[in-house]
Amino acid sequence: MNPLTQKIAAAIDAHTDTSACVISADFENRHLTLHVATGGAVGLALDSLEYRLLDHPPLTKAELKGWADRLVAKLTYLMEPLVVLELDAEVGQAQLRSQSPSERQSMRTYYEIQVDRNASLRLARVTFDEATRKRSAATCQFTREAIERLANDLATSLD
Repeated sequence: MNPLTQKIAAAIDAHTDTSACVISADFENRHLTLHVATGGAVGLALDSLEYRLLDHPPLTKAELKGWADRLVAKLTYLMEPLVVLELDAEVGQAQLRSQSPSERQSMRTYYEIQVDRNASLRLARVTFDEATRKRSAATCQFTREAIERLANDLATSLD
């Protein structure tokens, strides 16, 4: 377990109630923030997760694509496998999304990850309502162990 993972695990352990909050951890040039909707003994419901490398030079198109591809390959334990949906070299962003969203009634829910050339990413879960054709935010449900694994994978995905 890398030091960033240890720090976020300790910060999660220190959050003993179930209220919404922001939990973050830093190690060297890595920063991880969890926007917690609710917590419990088993895990957390996150509104979003943000990860960034501080003082990192802007990523080239090839580096951005490589990072997105590594994330798709590493984050196979999420509810749905991810794919690189779009790579916009001009803007310097890549969008990853669940390959096969979860479907319930007329709703599709999926992970969405935005990575950018500034060596940062944002993970969130989105619900799309077929009836209204509108997107809305959904919480990401993670066990504490899954969050630790995710923190480790993020911390080692762009070295």
